[in-house]
Amino acid sequence: MAPTNRNIPPTTRRILDIRSLNQCAFPGCTHTLVEPEVGESYPAIIGEICHIHAVNPGGARWKAGLSSERLNSLDNLILLCRNHHGIVDSQPEHYTAEMLREWKQEHETRESSRYPAGLDVITELVNEKIKGETTNLRKSRFFEEFDRVQVSSILAGKLINGELSVGAATVRSQALAWCARILYSENREKAEESLEYAKELASCHETTIAEAFITSLTGNKSDALNTLEEIDSSMSKTAAFMIVAHHEGRQSAIDWLKTAGIDVNSLDSDGKRTLLTYQLSLGEWKAAQKTLGLLSDTDLNETPVLHHLVAITNLVSTVPLELRSLVLSQIPFDTVKFPLDDQESAIEARRVARRHFEEAQKVAIQLSMPHAAAIAEEYALWLELRDPGESENGRNRLAAKLRDLASALRFVRLAVQLGIELDFDAV
Repeated sequence: MAPTNRNIPPTTRRILDIRSLNQCAFPGCTHTLVEPEVGESYPAIIGEICHIHAVNPGGARWKAGLSSERLNSLDNLILLCRNHHGIVDSQPEHYTAEMLREWKQEHETRESSRYPAGLDVITELVNEKIKGETTNLRKSRFFEEFDRVQVSSILAGKLINGELSVGAATVRSQALAWCARILYSENREKAEESLEYAKELASCHETTIAEAFITSLTGNKSDALNTLEEIDSSMSKTAAFMIVAHHEGRQSAIDWLKTAGIDVNSLDSDGKRTLLTYQLSLGEWKAAQKTLGLLSDTDLNETPVLHHLVAITNLVSTVPLELRSLVLSQIPFDTVKFPLDDQESAIEARRVARRHFEEAQKVAIQLSMPHAAAIAEEYALWLELRDPGESENGRNRLAAKLRDLASALRFVRLAVQLGIELDFDAV
């Protein structure tokens, strides 16, 4: 009976064939895997696909816990002639998984100069695709409506044994590490598989940081922080900050930054986003303003949800202290009478806020986050309506929104409070 877990995708088979260049990967073997036809006979296929870790219990180098997807991935397969396939599977204690992986890497590296030119191009294209999807995952994960678990799980599958499995090992490892750290809170098994696979592909800071997050979520904060001390980077400092917050709360995490001697500029863009979020939620308005002044255009590009936070931080600076918490998550109910500072500097701060709300809307649309886009649009329009020099433009834009059946209901309250005549039949 054929092994129940053997299900190698056709694309994986083709790539495995191309990379083998018709040669057995056993060191020193000169056998070709396909012998040409002789006379009336067909070509003789003596090459065989060898699983580095067997697909079923009892097989050579079998390892518990590996999914069928991973067992049949490109990284778990090596092409050998019949003779050497039989040898390595009959003597698995000597021919270990690590040894076979080294053979495969050395064989493909040695023969790389003979690869068809198109294969290198394909690999580079896949690398760019992986980087693009990973970047999208990182940028989107802070939006509440984004399904982080589903997207991470799908991406991990494509990296292990799907259309992205032909990318470079380091690029795939980095992407899988991101999948692992995002998945762990909801899908521990998938997260651990992704991280283990990432570590086998390559050693990189992303895998170490993902491992620290997973260690933290099992309740071991000290070991997680010790792991991160091995890396001196803004990403590792941000990870440590997030781990402390997970265990001790937001205020304690902010205090920890001071104790650890980590300033805002030592954090990456995700860390600055996290710090600003905590400061606003705790009502640390002056500290939030200070953080705001340390943000760069690069931070806003790498973590675009910062546009919304920058807008909110500028907005609250123009609102009375006792009312600031009311505008953190939505525009106030009484949009016309809600008190806003009308000094020249405050009006400028409100205009800066509006520009960032508009940018937040654009980014949310680009990332397919319609709810976030709608919220940002409401803030921007409200501030335009309250701007002494822009209120007429705001009224015209509001009137246009009321004529658009797709958005009209969201703006009825604004129209009523501003005394704009409504078509109640349309409403």
